[in-house]
Amino acid sequence: MTIKYALTRAEIVQFFLQTLGKSPKLMVVILICSLWPAFIYLSASGAFQRSFTVSDIAVSLDWMFAAFCFMVAWIFMRGKTGERTLSVTESGISTEIGSLRNPCAGV
Repeated sequence: MTIKYALTRAEIVQFFLQTLGKSPKLMVVILICSLWPAFIYLSASGAFQRSFTVSDIAVSLDWMFAAFCFMVAWIFMRGKTGERTLSVTESGISTEIGSLRNPCAGV
């Protein structure tokens, strides 16, 4: 049996966002990745050596939001939109995305 399909970039991003809402593990990883730019900003501005201000918090949230948007944009740009093929035969399973082939014989 062979199945052929293609995904659009919007579908790839939509799947990512849906998965993010359903997977606590992924949500934590993305949250940590989004926190790094905010942490770097706070460190560079010396906010850990004094009390936090409203401005520190606002700019940190801006950095977190920008990092999240960058990740979504990266997924949008790097998503594989080539035709995908999944083949299941008696000798095993093989997948293709565009010209990339991954035979998984005996699985």
